[in-house]
Amino acid sequence: MQACLLKTVHIDASIRDAFQLMQEMDTSKLPVYKGQNFVRMITLDEIAKVAMQGRTDNTVVSDIISSTKNLELYLLRRVIMWMFITLFR
Repeated sequence: MQACLLKTVHIDASIRDAFQLMQEMDTSKLPVYKGQNFVRMITLDEIAKVAMQGRTDNTVVSDIISSTKNLELYLLRRVIMWMFITLFR
């Protein structure tokens, strides 16, 4: 059995840092944490939307998260998707 290293991004990290970590991990989503608490997943699609608007310089992960509507439902869907993908890779 091979160990899996889970990398996370802090809620105050820049979206550039989140994007670079996604590239290093070859993934399209990352878990976002604030301290020891899981906040939700951030996706490459969300970062791409911000980048297409030209807002990459000063945008942090929390800016993207705070703009998401229906956060609880979104969180639940993303966690379930992440668990499903992780378990059945």
